[in-house]
Amino acid sequence: MHRREFLAAATQATACGAVALSGLFSQTGRQLIAALTSARATGPLRIHPQNPRYFADGNGHPVYLTGAHTWANLQDIGVAPIPKFDWPKYLDMMQSNRLNFMRLWQWLQAEGAPWTEDKILFDPLPYLRTGPGSALDGKPKFDLIKFNQAYFDRIRSRTLEARERGIYVAVQLFQEFSVKKDTPCDPWPSHPYNGKNNINGFDGEKGKTSDLDHNRADVRAMQESYLHKVIDTVN
Repeated sequence: MHRREFLAAATQATACGAVALSGLFSQTGRQLIAALTSARATGPLRIHPQNPRYFADGNGHPVYLTGAHTWANLQDIGVAPIPKFDWPKYLDMMQSNRLNFMRLWQWLQAEGAPWTEDKILFDPLPYLRTGPGSALDGKPKFDLIKFNQAYFDRIRSRTLEARERGIYVAVQLFQEFSVKKDTPCDPWPSHPYNGKNNINGFDGEKGKTSDLDHNRADVRAMQESYLHKVIDTVN
C-alpha cells in the first residue's frame, strides 16, 4: 500500500489503541493522536501487514512509536544519598507531550558512570548482596543465583503503569556502559560478574580488559538466566 493511502486509511482507526499513524502532521491526525494518547497500550506489537515500515498494535491498528528517554527511569541514579526518580512526573510528561514509547535503561554495576569521575550509585540492582565477604566497593558480595525481587518488581510495575498511559516499554536487557569504555570511569570494579564481587566463584572478565567475554559459554549462561527472569517478570 502506498504510504499516503496507508496514512489516510489509518485516520479511520479511531477505536481504542495506541497512537495511530493517522495523517501524523495533519490537523485531523493531531486530533486523533490526542484522543488516543490516553488509551491503554495494547500488544504485542507486530509488523503491520500492509506496511512493514510500521508496527500494528494488539487490535491491528498502525502505531507510530516516539518517546523520550532518561537513564534513571528504572534504577535510581546519583551520588549518595541517591535521589529518587520522580516516576509519576515522568509519566505525566510523556503523556502530556503525546509520547508513547520509552526504554527502561538497565545498569548492572553498583557504581561508576561513563560520563563522570564522581561516585555514581545505582539502586536497586538485579542481584542480592548477601555476602559472606565484601566486594571491592566495601559492601557485601553478590550472590548470582539470588535475584533481587525488588528490582524485578519495579520492572513489572513500571511497565504496567506505562501501559495504562498508552505507553509502550522496551525493557533493556544488556548494555555496554556497565563495562569499561573509553571514558573517565571504569565500572568493572563494581560489576557483579567481577570475580572479586560475588560468592559464586564466577569471573566473566575477558583477560584483563574490564569487559565481559561474550564468547564464553558460562557468561552466556549467566546472562540467559537473567534474561529468563526478565521475561517471566513482564509476561
